[in-house]
Amino acid sequence: MAKDKKHNAVSSSSKENFLTKFSINNLIPQKFHFLAAALIVVVLFLIFLNPMYFGGKTFQSGDIIASESAKPYVLKDREEFSLWNPHIFCGMPAYSMGTEKTWFNFIYMGFAYVRMAFASLFSVDYAVWSFYLIVLAFSSFLLMRHISKNTMISLFTAIAASFSTGLIVFLYIGHVTKLTSICMYPLIFLILLKFEEKIKIIYALTLIIV
Repeated sequence: MAKDKKHNAVSSSSKENFLTKFSINNLIPQKFHFLAAALIVVVLFLIFLNPMYFGGKTFQSGDIIASESAKPYVLKDREEFSLWNPHIFCGMPAYSMGTEKTWFNFIYMGFAYVRMAFASLFSVDYAVWSFYLIVLAFSSFLLMRHISKNTMISLFTAIAASFSTGLIVFLYIGHVTKLTSICMYPLIFLILLKFEEKIKIIYALTLIIV
């Protein structure tokens, strides 16, 4: 009998520690969890990409340098959209929406203006593409919070996804168009999971936008 009581006391004390008692709700109200996570992610990126954001440095690769050749071609005055870019390899088709601003493509224009506002905070133009890694962190957080209902797990997932070597390397080598697509994948999966619960117009409109 004494052994059973001793065993129960030891097991109960081993279960109660800082990690088991810790709850982020005691520090931050639940309605501010996303804002807190977003702030942490932004601070981490400011630290990690500090040489580019505040040091005036940038990445150099063949693709990054080659992309600069398209700028004078795109800026030329023309009546119609560019359908061919002669400055990439031996020439490649140029999607008109991606090479020039069009008033009727309001979704692209919306993202472009937000991206430009983010880039205006820094002296290096290439910093604009890190915006999509931050968006990836936000969308990964929302997806995992819907699945796990746990803010800390969602935060770790967001950090792991956005700082993953296989993804952040696209920023280093200049394959930034991949980032523009990948950053929306978690949000697409989130909306599909939402559809299983209830189909709402706002979910459908969001899915169309992303």
